[in-house]
Amino acid sequence: MNNDEKTFLFRMKFPEPWPVSEEKFLSKTPTYALSANKNGSITIRFFDGSVCAFLYTTPIIVAPVGMKGLFLLGISWKNGESAKFYLNGKHIITGSVSLEDVVDALPVVRSIDCPDVDEACRDYVSKRYAVFSLSQTFKDNRVAISIDDQLSQLRSATENLIDFRKAVLAGDRKRMVPLVGQLRALLYYRNQEEYRTPTYNPLLLRLAGISRIPLSVFSFLRCELPDFLNDDLELSLFDPMLSIEKIVRSQKLSDLCYCLESEVFFLRRKNGSRPFTLKDLIGFVANTEGVHYDETIPVEVDYLKKVLLVDRKDFVQKILLDVAEVTIHLSFYLYKRMKCSISE
Repeated sequence: MNNDEKTFLFRMKFPEPWPVSEEKFLSKTPTYALSANKNGSITIRFFDGSVCAFLYTTPIIVAPVGMKGLFLLGISWKNGESAKFYLNGKHIITGSVSLEDVVDALPVVRSIDCPDVDEACRDYVSKRYAVFSLSQTFKDNRVAISIDDQLSQLRSATENLIDFRKAVLAGDRKRMVPLVGQLRALLYYRNQEEYRTPTYNPLLLRLAGISRIPLSVFSFLRCELPDFLNDDLELSLFDPMLSIEKIVRSQKLSDLCYCLESEVFFLRRKNGSRPFTLKDLIGFVANTEGVHYDETIPVEVDYLKKVLLVDRKDFVQKILLDVAEVTIHLSFYLYKRMKCSISE
């Protein structure tokens, strides 16, 4: 580990009861581990080859009213100096800290109910209408599918997505392959309009374009978070933390397509650096885990497959499950609104 300042952000829940009666792991990956201690503090272990760095928070007092939410634990430190800790963006000062000092109660707010949805999603509503809802020229042996039939397809795909997501959450990792396949069919597209083909004309975005219905979510904006990228890292990962209900105050209202086009990981290689967006991640996992079974794959793809689908599989799974959850909500929301419009 070098002496540069490092900043990390972890999503966590406080276990019940708190403090714990014995050390309890909250999160564990090959590169870090979060654990709760009997005195109410949290230990963070970072692994870098044979080196292990230990950081400890001060004891945190948690009132029962604050136990249910998700929290962001932020850490900033330089080797040889004391670490600084943050809960939901607020600095934890020395000594015992009450959760009430760092966490404000959030009312239940859904992205699809916000009064400023139209303003937040206006540009992407126009883009979807221009790109995905235009009539295509079909070959002689193909016919167009009615809007009603496309809505039936959307409902069926969403129900499949619900089943796959439940199975993955229950521990069946094999269901990630069909789950990502459904996400690809509903969400994946190329940026350039000239690439709009039946292969890359995703169902949910196509129907949203036809109906001009916004697809609003809450998420983090990359520019508002600490810089995760150090010069000595080959790969930088970012969790946009998508949700329909607002979890923390720092989440912003945005359009789903804004999130799909936002960077979630950044690969630095000798032949140049490349950012990957959320939709790139969906396409990458879908194409490498079930859509194609090629005899050879590019070196870069082999590297990413080992890193993302082996070393960082929990991180990638968490992001894709978040995408699946918001897609389920937005699909049913769109389905109901378009069905009501058709019946009028």
